[in-house]
Amino acid sequence: LKMNASTSNELAGLDFLILAGGLGTRLGLSVPKGLIPVGPNGQPILSVQLHRLKKFGAKRVILAFSHRADEINDALDSEQFVPDGLEIEVSVEPKPNGTAEALRCADRLIHSPVFVMNCDTLVDIDPADYVRAHNGSVVAASVLYTQRDDISTGMCIFSSTVLDRIRIMPGSSLDKDILPNIVWSKVTMDCSFLDIGTPEQLALAPKFLKEMQT
Repeated sequence: LKMNASTSNELAGLDFLILAGGLGTRLGLSVPKGLIPVGPNGQPILSVQLHRLKKFGAKRVILAFSHRADEINDALDSEQFVPDGLEIEVSVEPKPNGTAEALRCADRLIHSPVFVMNCDTLVDIDPADYVRAHNGSVVAASVLYTQRDDISTGMCIFSSTVLDRIRIMPGSSLDKDILPNIVWSKVTMDCSFLDIGTPEQLALAPKFLKEMQT
């Protein structure tokens, strides 16, 4: 299935869903995962992600929260956290219950197709390149993998037909319960990524951001 993308901006016609509801227990920090400082002047990782998406042409982003959602919601109102011109919708789960359940909870806000990504994973690509690669596939779902290490970046694109299936499928995890039971395309690109889920990886984030090519 092809995206409804404009000729000048492949990202304008789809929603982005940022999964930001995890507990972050491996990090042992006093702030919610989305507010972890990684960018210049302590810019939180969620703000970094939003500014990058806006830079590449995204128009609408849905934020999926759960753990300490009120704190992240308050941060959205702070100066320069959200770039001007980016439409933000918020979905809040009562408690963290897995990535698939977060997607179901946000379903009412999604104008398919949807580009799903993790708040705590930095990926050095222009998202439009992935969208174009997805458009070249013949299935309604895809997952982005790194070319060098053949590792999933956690970025996925789902069409409306796939979202309809996920809505009624059992299981709480996209990786463990959903993807093994649907047809999807593996999109491999020359990109690097960093998951800040451990203290060791988090320490690498400022340097990774400086070296990002896009």
